[in-house]
Amino acid sequence: MNITEITLKFHNKNLYGKLGVSSRKQLLEVSRASNAMQKT
Repeated sequence: MNITEITLKFHNKNLYGKLGVSSRKQLLEVSRASNAMQKT
């Protein structure tokens, strides 16, 4: 893929906003919690 770092940051910011997180670390925590809930 040929996208710039600025484009990636823009889309990440929008995604983080939709998911209610502000960092990659929080995103991983939300993902892990979601996966754990789906397994039960």
